Amino acid sequence: MIYSFVPTGTATGPDWEYRIERNGLFTPWVEWSAELIFNMDPDGGDFRTGILYWLYARNALIPDNEPGSLGKVLVAPFEITESNRVVSGSPGGQVDIGTGSLFELIAAATDTEVGLALVTLFTKAMANPAYKKIICDFMATCDTVVTPEPTLVFINPVDYEAIPVVTVDSIDVEILDADWEGTDGDSIDVEILDADWEGEADNPVPTVNHHQADQLITASGDQHYDLNADLFSDPGDSQSLIVRQVVDLATTTVAALPTGVSFGFDAGTGLRRISVASGVSDQVLNIWVSDTDSAFQSIWDIHKLTINRAQARQLADTSWATHSNDFSFNFFTEEGGPSDGYAFIGSAGTWSWSTGQLCQTNTASSADQRMLQFTTGGSQNSLNADQALCLLKPTAFTTDSRLGLGLRYGSAASDGYYFGLKDAVTIQFVHNGVGIGPTASFATSLNTWYYLRLKYEETGSSTAKLSAKIWNALQAEPDAWTMVWEDQPRKAGYPVLSGGFNGSKGCFGPWYDAITLAP
Repeated sequence: MIYSFVPTGTATGPDWEYRIERNGLFTPWVEWSAELIFNMDPDGGDFRTGILYWLYARNALIPDNEPGSLGKVLVAPFEITESNRVVSGSPGGQVDIGTGSLFELIAAATDTEVGLALVTLFTKAMANPAYKKIICDFMATCDTVVTPEPTLVFINPVDYEAIPVVTVDSIDVEILDADWEGTDGDSIDVEILDADWEGEADNPVPTVNHHQADQLITASGDQHYDLNADLFSDPGDSQSLIVRQVVDLATTTVAALPTGVSFGFDAGTGLRRISVASGVSDQVLNIWVSDTDSAFQSIWDIHKLTINRAQARQLADTSWATHSNDFSFNFFTEEGGPSDGYAFIGSAGTWSWSTGQLCQTNTASSADQRMLQFTTGGSQNSLNADQALCLLKPTAFTTDSRLGLGLRYGSAASDGYYFGLKDAVTIQFVHNGVGIGPTASFATSLNTWYYLRLKYEETGSSTAKLSAKIWNALQAEPDAWTMVWEDQPRKAGYPVLSGGFNGSKGCFGPWYDAITLAP
């Protein structure tokens, strides 16, 4: 490996110059530049690791007797580690630099062995006062100009920037001549400074591999849940996880987890775990999990944690509902009964109103569709509504349950877009009367309340997009849509509730308040 570094900090910029010393062997002085890189030992070879080096810095514009001037050269010890880190060195004793001109003569020796021998001899001679006087007197009689011995100002810690050795698959070449047009026969020579470079793969950025699902805690006492073992993917590299709460989703501003919520490692399962103490109050948290690899590249994933030990139903977002081009299924009057302006369509089955719920009670096995359609009599502009919300409780599943809601249905229930439960573990889209749409995994339970939201958007002169989401009514609404169905034909029609198909059944409740509905 080729080790290298550049000087950084205050002693950098125009008019500064530097040299490196090891055991009395010096490099020539070099001027600062933006491209300056030290990657060579004073003997002309590679830097050595675990060896004490000295960096000298001076500036001719600094007044004499000021640190950094020609008379007070800055000097600092450093060492290079095996991982190409530049760390502050630890000299073993007092360093007597001696006469600068003689050092320069030694450093200029063309034969490395002669240079090293002179360094050793000179170092020992300078340690003896008598020999030192002879050497200094002799130097004073030479024809060469002897620079006065500078005062060395030692600085610590060392202010350097290590330059890591990076292996890449390809090299980008920048053409500095704006007029160069690359005519036939032209070529570019690229010099690879790292002799060991073989074009190996760059360190890839980690990715989110398995998004963490939103979490719900309703039980009392200390609770916890484990993060997905494969939440992030970064093959062959290390992972360093940090967990915080997001306090501003728009800017992804994060802060420490609230008191009582903690992140740790479970030795029994080998998984990373988020724990919630018994005293944590009911609240909704956006949990931010970050993964940083060995190259300090980061990625993060965000999921919601709803703490709802009171098991109060959470209100869904209705800020979008204008009752002009958006529609929500508010089919309950203030007196607690179904509102006017709806009609049963399809093979209606048997609907029953009780305890604030409208339920389908027929479990006949025939292939009937039990739907409740809303017309302009029940809600303003429900014709061609482009968004709908419902609160659903499944009470019986089949393999094709069709418990949910729909948009743009005709009066005969033969055509329209449906989203809802297919069975206990699957949700689906259906273009009623035309074909089955995509499905996704989502586990649901009988006699448990869920919110479902469906949105219709026209994306072209003849196409539309359907977006849908489903979530437990005790949880906060997820930010992302659960499913999206693109490139469907544009349609006109009314919203519906689908109370079951082929023997399944369910109940619908009012979505607009936080009342507790009996299971």
